Amino acid sequence: MVNRMFTDTHCHLLTMERAGINIDDFFGSLSDVKDGFLVDIGTRPDDLNNRMRFSETVKKYSPDFDYLYFSAGIWPDDEYIANPAQSVETLKNCIKPALEQKNTHLCAIGECGVDRHYNTSDKGQAFLHNEDELFAAQIELARQLNLPLIVHSRDDFDCTYRILKNSGWEKVVIHCFSYGTKEAGAFLDAGYYISLCGSITFGGKSRQEESRKLINYIPRDRLFVETDSPYMAPVPCRGKTNTPLLISHTYDFIASAMGISAQELNLAVTANANDFFKTNSLNM
Repeated sequence: MVNRMFTDTHCHLLTMERAGINIDDFFGSLSDVKDGFLVDIGTRPDDLNNRMRFSETVKKYSPDFDYLYFSAGIWPDDEYIANPAQSVETLKNCIKPALEQKNTHLCAIGECGVDRHYNTSDKGQAFLHNEDELFAAQIELARQLNLPLIVHSRDDFDCTYRILKNSGWEKVVIHCFSYGTKEAGAFLDAGYYISLCGSITFGGKSRQEESRKLINYIPRDRLFVETDSPYMAPVPCRGKTNTPLLISHTYDFIASAMGISAQELNLAVTANANDFFKTNSLNM
């Protein structure tokens, strides 16, 4: 069965594979892709080379249209927060060979940021300071390389916003956006993009009404749609292992709230993401 693909600006293929998804079968089911693309996201300083092997699988099924792109970054995990400088140095060393090659499709730094759901004040101020330093160092790396930045922000808008604004870097997308319209407004005013994932479909009537308000608050030309797969599977698949094949449910929900078709939304998101990641130039 060949599936229609919608652009997915944030997925984790390596984690999908570890969760039991057959990546070869997955790409085989997308063998008729003619537009749209996927961005496979880094979370460890040394994972890029292992993930880039998926490009060969894509080429096997889609020799004329390579639709897979990559980011490289460090998610705020304890192991890397313990030594931010060393972690970022490892990241730089892993990125360097990719930047020296043609057509590697390395398009962004991230995901990186702050996670105060897991990294609470119980871990101590020194730990939280290191988390902030790890984030700031990756923003600086994005600036040095002139690459867009993919930001993870959970349960601490103020810290995220402060570090980003202090950096002066504006090529930013806030992935898996989990705040309200007030915070969205601040990010948008700063020039950032906002990405919505399957969680936008969650909840009862009241929460979904708030979700629709948020959807219509975000300008169409600043909106991304993602899976964050294998996490955050949208309704009606919530609780299952997520893949980019399920993103159509998220597109349907967002498009319905906007009063447009999912296909029209996909065209807008694809254009936004092409402009942000400069994917056309990476294919030259």
